[in-house]
Amino acid sequence: MKKLFTLLFAAMGLTAMADNTVTVKYDFENYKLDSKGKYYEWFEKNADDTENNLWATGNAGFAMTAGNAPAADYPSVAIAEGYDGACVKLETKSTGFLGGLVKMPIAAGNLFIGSFDSSAAMSSAMKATNFGKVFDKKPLKFFGYYKYKAGEKVTDKNGKEIAGKVDKGQIYSVLYKNKDAQGNDVVLNGTDVLTNENIVAIADAGEITDVAEWTKFEVAFDYKKNVIDEEILKAGGYSLTVVFTSSVEGASFIGAVGSTLYVDKVELVCEGEESSAKEFTDKLVVQLGDGEPMDPLSASIFVTDNGDGKYTLTLPNFMLGEGPEAMSVGTINLENVEGTEEDGVVVLSTKQTITIAPGDDESIGWIGPGLSPLPVTLYAEMKGEKLFAKITISWVFDIFVTFGEKISTGIDCIVPGVVEQPTSVYTLDGKKAATMQPGNVYIVRKADGKTVKVIK
Repeated sequence: MKKLFTLLFAAMGLTAMADNTVTVKYDFENYKLDSKGKYYEWFEKNADDTENNLWATGNAGFAMTAGNAPAADYPSVAIAEGYDGACVKLETKSTGFLGGLVKMPIAAGNLFIGSFDSSAAMSSAMKATNFGKVFDKKPLKFFGYYKYKAGEKVTDKNGKEIAGKVDKGQIYSVLYKNKDAQGNDVVLNGTDVLTNENIVAIADAGEITDVAEWTKFEVAFDYKKNVIDEEILKAGGYSLTVVFTSSVEGASFIGAVGSTLYVDKVELVCEGEESSAKEFTDKLVVQLGDGEPMDPLSASIFVTDNGDGKYTLTLPNFMLGEGPEAMSVGTINLENVEGTEEDGVVVLSTKQTITIAPGDDESIGWIGPGLSPLPVTLYAEMKGEKLFAKITISWVFDIFVTFGEKISTGIDCIVPGVVEQPTSVYTLDGKKAATMQPGNVYIVRKADGKTVKVIK
């Protein structure tokens, strides 16, 4: 079993890695039409599967001149053919007669973290874009994939061609303090998103020019001499924006109709915290259904004490077998596992339905993420530097994973199975139980009169 990192923790697209960094991922797979069905909107998913309206576009402003145009004709559009899955297509569009009349002849396609005030779009377009949402991590690096094609003719706000000028796209991220020296709220807009005195760091991907194939951009955040105040960071005193646009001067209504930027698989690598996860290394044995157990392999499991009587258990880079014929499954994350202590031994037990996460080696074709959510049962005992864990993954066949050696706790681990010849079965609060449900702990009186605790 490969041991490639110290901890993988997945929630809301955050992944903690071995080099003590946290990666925030945006894959743009979550999008929908607005409430009137006119244009696309993007969102992220919170841990409880609710929508996090992190992203904004200028689509609402374009709607004022779009008439009955379909969503596909707006500047910011979701399309299925991305680098991997869906992606964002940003295209500079003409705003027609009405837009030209008010010297706003184009609308650049854009997507950014923040909000858009459509009521201010006609009177002060620059101030209609409000950049940034609270961010409690220190970003270090910014990367993703893009394609770009410039439009044929760059025009100014009067609709006149600017001879010899070539349009460019723009990709950047900004971290800034969201309070000024007097404690007043600060929100960047189109007039100062790259110049405001509260800016702490900028990651600018540089000139985005024509490239027909998906191309990776990668840039570090430039903090200059600025230092992050950790107390302010944890208190929500910093905001971050990520910005993509099809015309670099689109906010000034300078650009080429038809300039198109595609963006996908964007990630922010941030400074992580010291992990509280404890690593246990021992022998791991896998058994498939009723087959013979496979040869033991050395493996690591990580257990994090969440501080509320619950734990997170992670089995990273899980494989069935080893060598060239091994089946690369992925990373098993079991969160909010109930823990109880008995005679100095912490007993963990849970039954969850989870989606298996990929391992951290991108060159490996992990099969787990492509499977539907699978039921997983855990029973574990933890004492000092020792961990015993029994994990059952219910797939086409049951996969039984045994890690370490059992620690004596007076609890028999039966996954799957039943206690031999029980005469009476009780729940932990003393109520008699007719049957034992998988994943639960019971008190069982055997035929010889002895009582034991068991987990079904």
